[in-house]
Amino acid sequence: MCSGILQIQYERFSDFSGLGISGKRFRNKIAETYGESVKYFRDMSIIDAISEEKSKTIPFDNVDNVQMNCNYVDIMTDARHACRKNSFNSDITALGQITHKVLSYQHVTKRLERNSQKHELYGTKKLYEDLESKTVNVRCHSHDRNSSISSFIEKDKPNVIDCLDTWHAGKEVRKAITKVAKGAKKNME
Repeated sequence: MCSGILQIQYERFSDFSGLGISGKRFRNKIAETYGESVKYFRDMSIIDAISEEKSKTIPFDNVDNVQMNCNYVDIMTDARHACRKNSFNSDITALGQITHKVLSYQHVTKRLERNSQKHELYGTKKLYEDLESKTVNVRCHSHDRNSSISSFIEKDKPNVIDCLDTWHAGKEVRKAITKVAKGAKKNME
């Protein structure tokens, strides 16, 4: 029930195993109690992760703006979707660049944003709102090659450095090296 499986999966598993199915009222009460505990420990974990990330963030040497180095963190964001296309649910997470611990998390559904292709942008905006409410300033934001995120950072967050994460940045380098390594194109006539 609390393992993340869907209701229908729980019912089928219980039916197949012969364990029986608990009543809906009981399941709702357990989920409510369990959910409150999970939210509490999630929030405590995020607070600890933010303070650890702030303490481990190293100031930039070549930055004239002193404020850029004070009380700032570097983040990496990415979205996970329930399915590849037309997803109803998406989870957008901000990890600390140094500790790789969760600093903020947003769950986006079609009720919040109808267009599932815009879930990552909507969630990223909510991540920034959440981080600002916790007095966390972002210095460098690494993300996949999502142009809407880059545009948002450029227009709405001018003090944030926009970066590609190492995987996507490295992918471009690999393509360029492969192109050069193949040599000159030859006409095959």
